[in-house]
Amino acid sequence: HPEYSSPDRSAPVTAAAVVQQQQQQQQPDPQQELQYINLIASTKVPQAEGRPSRFRLRMPQIPGYFTGTGDLLTALLLAWTHNYPHDLATAVEHAVAGLQGVLAVTAAAAGPEVLSCKDTRSAEVFKAKELKLIQG
Repeated sequence: HPEYSSPDRSAPVTAAAVVQQQQQQQQPDPQQELQYINLIASTKVPQAEGRPSRFRLRMPQIPGYFTGTGDLLTALLLAWTHNYPHDLATAVEHAVAGLQGVLAVTAAAAGPEVLSCKDTRSAEVFKAKELKLIQG
């Protein structure tokens, strides 16, 4: 759509974020130290004075696999970059905080048995790991 520069591929990319997760060959041991995920972000948009145009954010990984985290992070980044168009670092911090909050609630609701369950394809496990976006 021309109004939103989509899907016009000639429109320049003004910001990018990449999430990098350390790959593991086996299930993480809860007794071992925390695993981390890196989010690397960069923008061509001029930033507010003193704010970085590229950076890395390292965050602790919440144990377990959750479906939809990339979609949620993308939506949160879109919303927060709209609120902070010249401060990508603050927008990313808010987006990651929102995602981490949803994951913490989801992990607590699922419980440790579900998070460590080896049968990750069962409907019961999938349901327990659905992101808890709205709680009442």
